[in-house]
Amino acid sequence: METFGATLYSRCITSLVVAVFSGVVYVLVKAYKARSVVNHLRKQGLPMTEFNWITGHMLAIKAFIENLPPDAITNYIMTTMAFSLKKNAFYLDFWPLSEPILVVTSPLLASQLTQEFNPPKPNNIEAAFAYLCGGPNIFTMSDVSWKRWRSIFSPGFSSANMLEQTAKIVDQCHIFCSKIRQCAREGEMFYLEEHTLRLTLDVIGIISMDTHFNYQHEDSDMPKSLRGLIEWVSFGTEMNPFNRWTPKRPFMAAYYGHKIDRFINNELKKRYAERKASLSTNQGLKQLRHSTRGKSVVALALDAYSAEEKSDSLDETFLYYARSQIRLFLFAGHDTTSSTMVYLIHFLYLNSDCLARIRAEHNSVLGLDPVDTGNRLSDKPTLLNQLPYTTACIKETLRLFPPASSMRIGGPNTVLVDEDGTRYPTEGCSVWALHLALQRNPDFWPSADKFIPERWLVGPEDPLHPVKGAWRPFEFGPRNCIGQALAIAELKIMLAMTVREFDFKNAYDEWDRLHPSKHIKTVLGDRAYQVEGGGGGAHAANKYPCRVYMAQNGKAGE
Repeated sequence: METFGATLYSRCITSLVVAVFSGVVYVLVKAYKARSVVNHLRKQGLPMTEFNWITGHMLAIKAFIENLPPDAITNYIMTTMAFSLKKNAFYLDFWPLSEPILVVTSPLLASQLTQEFNPPKPNNIEAAFAYLCGGPNIFTMSDVSWKRWRSIFSPGFSSANMLEQTAKIVDQCHIFCSKIRQCAREGEMFYLEEHTLRLTLDVIGIISMDTHFNYQHEDSDMPKSLRGLIEWVSFGTEMNPFNRWTPKRPFMAAYYGHKIDRFINNELKKRYAERKASLSTNQGLKQLRHSTRGKSVVALALDAYSAEEKSDSLDETFLYYARSQIRLFLFAGHDTTSSTMVYLIHFLYLNSDCLARIRAEHNSVLGLDPVDTGNRLSDKPTLLNQLPYTTACIKETLRLFPPASSMRIGGPNTVLVDEDGTRYPTEGCSVWALHLALQRNPDFWPSADKFIPERWLVGPEDPLHPVKGAWRPFEFGPRNCIGQALAIAELKIMLAMTVREFDFKNAYDEWDRLHPSKHIKTVLGDRAYQVEGGGGGAHAANKYPCRVYMAQNGKAGE
């Protein structure tokens, strides 16, 4: 018996040693392969920071990190690195945090990536969106499936359809304005992002599902679950490995995902039952055949399903795919728009000349009473098309603070070629079209760090005129952002209903006194630098603390 026990013990130890040895060998082989890719590129003289066989470029970024606040987004590290190298592209090796990366910072190379080659998203992006959406979605799915689902939803996100939705967005902005008036009466510091997030979530709930979350009035369960899910999803941008690979992440994502799926399933089934009841009348049939305009995302999905199936109920396959798209729209349709609202207010109230000009445009087009603006827009949505300076302010804000970037997976046939003839192989790499660096690159943007909406209103002969392809917040190519018309319409309506009635003032000095810290507090000269907000979207630092007052020339109302 003792001999058997000793033999078993010996075998266990041997197995453990073999397992550990195999694991070490596996890691070393992976490390060698990753380092070899970048080292081979280095030998070709391609741009990168100082390379080390053991640490890759991990040590090289230390100096850049030390010059940033600890919560600033990783994009700032890459942007300052790009400007120091003075190249349109460069390679990075952060293994084991990521595969080798080719960072692209010029419109030519970015256009080749997304419009000419259009490769798929890398694994870390697909994994993150699998958590966010719960299944295949039009952001990451293959071309055949993507074409089908994109064609179903594109009419609902067209510019014409967004005009049809104007009154619904106005209704939610009325609530937003009433909340801001309350903040003005109370006179206390508050966090603007809390209000813009609630506004945009209520809007996307109505536009996507005909559902009123009422999140501006109460902490309803569905928006809370969506925000909870977003906070637990990682896009692999965290430099801290304990944050990146926390074991809680998949369990919390599954928990919130299940709650969201159950809610969407119930809404889809309810809307389908309502639709069938409506179609039993002649008036319902006429409405269905008339147009896709004014319809929600759910309504369009159910139209497509009914055209293919004559079932009395929704099958599980349809529920699975439709639910995933709706989850995508709920996420993408509120997070980045909310952040852009904050930055629009930030820039306009820091630049009094711009604020005066946008107010003058609104007085001219929308009438002199700011409180009546919502009613005028609801009655005549085409007024939104008569606001060129407002549009310029939106574009300039998205230039300076793009809410996201574009990343694709490289391949042997995807070689990017710069204007000087430099060839950038992408095999074995992820390729990152870094919007922040591209849109602040002084080679393409005179006074690149300044808020100058006028650059969007000048002709091509003016030095301020934007370089083609250098502005990419919604990306270009077949997989550009499906919801950009909604985002622009929502931003225009919010501005039209707020900038003449309120005066905002950021309260970062006050916030810093309440939260003393020795850390660096600005990036590129701005205290409202971008931080990770969960789900890959960039948000204003500290949720943008501010105070608000009733404007001298405004007419408050409820």
